[in-house]
Amino acid sequence: MTQKYYAEKVMRFVQQQHLKKEWQDFLALDLEDQLLERGAVLVAQWCQPMVKVTYSDIAAELDNIVLEVKRKLFMDHENHPIFHADPEKLKSWRNRNISGNQWKPFESQQIISAMCSVLFQDMGFHGNNEMYYSAVNCYINKV
Repeated sequence: MTQKYYAEKVMRFVQQQHLKKEWQDFLALDLEDQLLERGAVLVAQWCQPMVKVTYSDIAAELDNIVLEVKRKLFMDHENHPIFHADPEKLKSWRNRNISGNQWKPFESQQIISAMCSVLFQDMGFHGNNEMYYSAVNCYINKV
């Protein structure tokens, strides 16, 4: 039991030393390249050193949500300009922060409406009223 305890301490230390460098590299990126999901993964990894949290897993989950939102948007608004956007532009938007809105206000509202429907109705996302201040509510792999 003692060896397990100290092994976990060593693993936490090694993991956090590695993540300290990863965090510094992340902060050194241009703002356009500092994706929120990457930062959230680093925070989750730091706070849960014994849990395997990978960026590729989180990105895949988020991409699946995006596909569902686009499916819902197409069902409700098949002529939305996002369906005519250049694939390279969409890829760029996926991998970089963009400034400004790309859509007219009503087109943005259509996207937000589809997103709310998917997240809250279809997927059941909701706040945690019982443990509102729990740190677990901040880890991207848990929410």
